[in-house]
Amino acid sequence: MDNFSYELLVALIKKYHNSRLSKGGSERRLTIRLTTKDRELSTYVGKYAYRYIDSNDAELDKLQKKGYIFVNRDRNDQFLSVELNIESVPAIIKECKLDDRDAHLRSVVEILQNSQKNRFVADFVSAELDYVQKNYSWHKSYFSDENELVVILKVLNAMVMQDEEVMERDFSVKVLGDSKAFAAVKSKVISIVKKYDHELIVDEDDKDADVLMGYNIVKNSTYALVKGNLNFRLNDQIIDLEKLGFEYSLSDEMIKKLLLLPSTCTKLITVENLTSFYKLNIANSVVIFLSGFHNHTKQMLLKKIYAAFGNIEYLHFGDIDAGGFVIYNNLLKSTQIPFKPYQMGIEQLKTQFNYAKPLTEYDKKRLGELKKNVEYSVFAEVIEFMLENSIKLEQEALD
Repeated sequence: MDNFSYELLVALIKKYHNSRLSKGGSERRLTIRLTTKDRELSTYVGKYAYRYIDSNDAELDKLQKKGYIFVNRDRNDQFLSVELNIESVPAIIKECKLDDRDAHLRSVVEILQNSQKNRFVADFVSAELDYVQKNYSWHKSYFSDENELVVILKVLNAMVMQDEEVMERDFSVKVLGDSKAFAAVKSKVISIVKKYDHELIVDEDDKDADVLMGYNIVKNSTYALVKGNLNFRLNDQIIDLEKLGFEYSLSDEMIKKLLLLPSTCTKLITVENLTSFYKLNIANSVVIFLSGFHNHTKQMLLKKIYAAFGNIEYLHFGDIDAGGFVIYNNLLKSTQIPFKPYQMGIEQLKTQFNYAKPLTEYDKKRLGELKKNVEYSVFAEVIEFMLENSIKLEQEALD
């Protein structure tokens, strides 16, 4: 096949792939056609057309005899256009060794339909199947081809089921059999979870590590930072944090092994911001640094303390903004501990009004959504006040 015939067929197939006909057709017949206005047939017109007409006609005749095209001419047998024979598309793709988009799409649809669908993954799969049906394509920002789709679906389903803290490299080995494979798709995976996992509400400026921590996937081992009136035995050592007078860092393994000892604490306070954690000192209290959404390590410590001291007061101190409210709600649901908000009301907004920041449009949108959600009824009045005055307050202003 010469260059003229090859470029002509490639142009027709490309036009076919981009046509409504390839996306399922329509009630009226559509044709895929090239004319002398198209580059591939431009040698039929112009000053030097006579040099190419005979050879072009000969090549078009060969393609028409193969059943690939229909050649259209006027009553004087003058060339007008070339029309693609739709039924010959598979044969043309094979002979020209072109990428078979139809085959790729069939494969993508099959993978999506037969995939495991844990939690929000079902929403992602449903949306992508709908997109393929309507657009004869898929979101290249989510996966580049079928192979990457298989990998991403494996990762998404595994993330949902990851109930213990794991380092990224170990997660990658466990799910994909390669310590670096997860890193290759991580940005795409995070884009998907941000859009489809409605249980994971994130801020605009949240880093990838913050998002992954919501699924207990961490770059490095994490620790729970705790201070106050708490005593425990760890191996053969007894640690009295109140006498120690400093904060103490506990790893996952340490929390599993520590044995809580009797304490006179009357309340436990989780704190969202590190600066506030260091500054907060309340008698007979245990204070734990939450650092935004808590992870498995902190959840394990909280549950262990609650099991030992269920009759004390449990409080959460966070930012007075949509993110702070979501973190509080996530804390309640994930730990099943009856936390109450601490210094997160209208009074704090009024007394620290000079330190408040104006709401962005994104803030207003999120607060509007939370206002309609019964899960956030404890913040109903403060949300109303915030929207009316267009303010929010970071907890550092309350130290």
